[in-house]
Amino acid sequence: MPRCSVLVARAVFPEALARLREHFEVEPNVDDTEWGADELSRRLRGKAGLLCTAGEPIGAALLGASPQLRAVCLMTVGYNNVDVAACTARGVLVTNAPGVLSETTADLGFALMMAAARRMAEAERYLREGRWTKWSHDLLVGSDIHGATLGILG
Repeated sequence: MPRCSVLVARAVFPEALARLREHFEVEPNVDDTEWGADELSRRLRGKAGLLCTAGEPIGAALLGASPQLRAVCLMTVGYNNVDVAACTARGVLVTNAPGVLSETTADLGFALMMAAARRMAEAERYLREGRWTKWSHDLLVGSDIHGATLGILG
């Protein structure tokens, strides 16, 4: 029985491609270039699956030109680029990766807070400009975070 063919619209880790290849015929985007709608439509011909990001617009026109398509799988949390109603009407499964960035986003938020409080960007420029040989008691002191009250919105 022939294996289904899948288009991978953007670069993914080699391990992910290897796992896909265990089950499918895979056409990867080797150059990781952004394909326009026409190029995406052309490459999607004959494919049963599409692995994409939130950057590829998936609408009625693309779906109409890809009658064999059965699944649109986003490797992202967001899926506002996909016309889910049009996919549903054509029996195309849509998946995304909810929660995959929750902890990572929290980590990044904390890192940015620490960098701002400790003036890391300014310190990095100071270092690169060779001014690190000068010292003063208030040099890049920044603000303490320990003991502070933190409020999180969103």
